[in-house]
Amino acid sequence: MQLRNTVTYGVFWRRLMRINLTKASVFAKKKLRKRAIIIGDGSTGKNLLNFLRQHKQYGYDVVKYINGAVIAKANGRAAKKINSIAIGNGAIGYIDEVFVAQSDRNSYNLHEIISLLRKYAVRLRVVGKQEMTGQSFQSMTMLGEFPLLSVRNEPLENPDNLFVKRWFDVAFSVTVLLLICSWLFPLIAILVKINSRGPVFFKQERWGKRNRRFTCLKFRSMSLASCMEDQNGNFRQVSKGDKRVTAVGRLLRRTNLDELPQFINVLAGDMSVVGPRPHASIMNLESLHTIDAYLVRHQAKPGITGWAQVNGFRGESRDVDQLRARVKYDVWYIEHWSFLLDLKIIALTVVKMFTGDKKAY
Repeated sequence: MQLRNTVTYGVFWRRLMRINLTKASVFAKKKLRKRAIIIGDGSTGKNLLNFLRQHKQYGYDVVKYINGAVIAKANGRAAKKINSIAIGNGAIGYIDEVFVAQSDRNSYNLHEIISLLRKYAVRLRVVGKQEMTGQSFQSMTMLGEFPLLSVRNEPLENPDNLFVKRWFDVAFSVTVLLLICSWLFPLIAILVKINSRGPVFFKQERWGKRNRRFTCLKFRSMSLASCMEDQNGNFRQVSKGDKRVTAVGRLLRRTNLDELPQFINVLAGDMSVVGPRPHASIMNLESLHTIDAYLVRHQAKPGITGWAQVNGFRGESRDVDQLRARVKYDVWYIEHWSFLLDLKIIALTVVKMFTGDKKAY
């Protein structure tokens, strides 16, 4: 009897959350809606386009319909256009989701388009039947009468999981800000000001979920005149013994206390407590041309701490192999997220704050 009540309550709760999220996506501010592109060459793509425009309750704004035959052309311009859209540099702005319809006229190769788009931060779903594609897919969901196939495991696209993760972020951040930051912030601010000239906070543009830019907050740990680029114009990561880091900054970085202001970013909705660490914009622009799946790490909100960091991949990435390994851990986290995994990462982060991390400099 107790088990039956528990199951009934769980089903009711999930349905209630879905109803609330659906209403929010329709009636709330536009930023809660998803911006989508549809790729097709016939009735399948056009029918989905008309369906989403007529059924606003699904929360999609279709901003572009692209003929797949254009992308399939070997002139490279279409791929460049898709690349521009995928990183948010296109004229149409940021994109959350791309629907790729199976070709009705055999004017393009579905697998080639999937291969092109799956390395980006947009959510990629194929409109069609799995047995018709010859492609391995992780899951299938229905959008009205349209079967949608996902190219990767996507626990953080589930509304229930997003609800749990967001409310944990809010509760955890409020607790930390009230119980710890309320008295620790003033102390750190005084030390930063005494130790070196300049502002208390360091603000830097970084990329969040779907590559949306936001201003990331940290306690300033380097001298005011520090240069973020080397003589060749490349991004300068902080290295061991880096003279740009102040004495107080070295302590803050070693204990992760310089990241505390990012709980404000979490409350603002730009970050999560746990997720792939956000990199500076200049580092993203350099790395996306070096590592094929680099932007996949932006399929989730960036975190104050992350799976890569607690596994030894924090701080400076001295070569491409180290950065590639960090991306691999970030993508694994996105594909295997669970609430218990977040708790484990937080616990490991706290332990490392007290025991020390050789890469914290």
